Amino acid sequence: MSMRSSTPIFLTSAITLLLLGITALGTVDWDVSRALLNPTSAFGQFFNDYGEVPAAAGLFLAAWLLIASRDGLQPTAHRLTFVLGLPLLGLAVWLILYIPFHYAYEFDATGMPATYRRQLPLIAAALWLTAVFCACRINSEKLRPYRRSALTVIALITLEVIVVNLTKYVWGRPRMRAISSFEQFHYWYQIAGPASSGDFRSFPSGHTANGFATIGLSLLIPANKKRAIRTAMALAIIWGCCVALSRVIVGAHFLSDVVAGGYITLLLFFLLKRRLY
Repeated sequence: MSMRSSTPIFLTSAITLLLLGITALGTVDWDVSRALLNPTSAFGQFFNDYGEVPAAAGLFLAAWLLIASRDGLQPTAHRLTFVLGLPLLGLAVWLILYIPFHYAYEFDATGMPATYRRQLPLIAAALWLTAVFCACRINSEKLRPYRRSALTVIALITLEVIVVNLTKYVWGRPRMRAISSFEQFHYWYQIAGPASSGDFRSFPSGHTANGFATIGLSLLIPANKKRAIRTAMALAIIWGCCVALSRVIVGAHFLSDVVAGGYITLLLFFLLKRRLY
C-alpha cells in the first residue's frame, strides 16, 4: 500500500477518532445533539426524506452499466450478470421511488396513502422494464471500461449496508427521540444489544452511511477526468454531511452516530478504490 493511497484512510480515521473521542467526554454528545434538535426544520426534513436517494441512484446506474456492458463475457459471466444485475436494478428503482414517501409518512398516524401504495409498484415495474430494455439495446463496447467501476459501486453500497445494520443490531443504542433525559443516554462505546426494535438501532447512522455512499458515483467518472472526480467527491461529502446533520436535527441520531456512519462508508470507499486502481 503506497503512502499516497493510504493518506485518505489515515486522515479520515484520525478525524473520526478525534470526533468520537470528543463525544465520549462528559455530556458533549448529549448536549450538542440536543442543541441541534429541531424536528420541524425544513432542512432536516428534506435531507431526512431524500438523503438516501442519490445512493439508490448510484446503485441503479451501476446495475444498469453492469447489464449494458455484458457483451464479450464468458457464458457463465454473462448469465451471472443478469442474475445479479436485474434484481439490483429493480431494487434500485424501487428505493428511488419509495424512500421519499416512506420517510415523509414515517410518523403519520394513517401511514402512506393507499393510492401511493398501489401506484408506486406499478411505476417501479414500468421504469425497471424500460431500463432493462435500454440496457439490452445499447452498444456495450463503449461501456465495457465502466464494468469494474460499476461492480465496485455495488460492492461499496452492499458492504456499508451490511456493516452498518449488523453494528446497529449488536450495539442496541437508543435513539435520541426514544429517550427524554441524560440518565437514559448511552455513550457510543457502550454495547447494549441485541437491539429489540428500531428505536434501539441508533449507532451507527444508516442514513448517513448511505448519504456518504454517493461518493461511489465518482468511480464511474473516467480516471483521466481528475477535476470532475474531485468535484464529485467534494459534492458527495457535502451531501453526506448535510444528511448527517439532518439526522441529528430530526432527533433520529446523536452526533457520534452520524460520525461513525459516515466513517464506515468513507473507509470502505477508500479501501475499494485502492483495489480498483
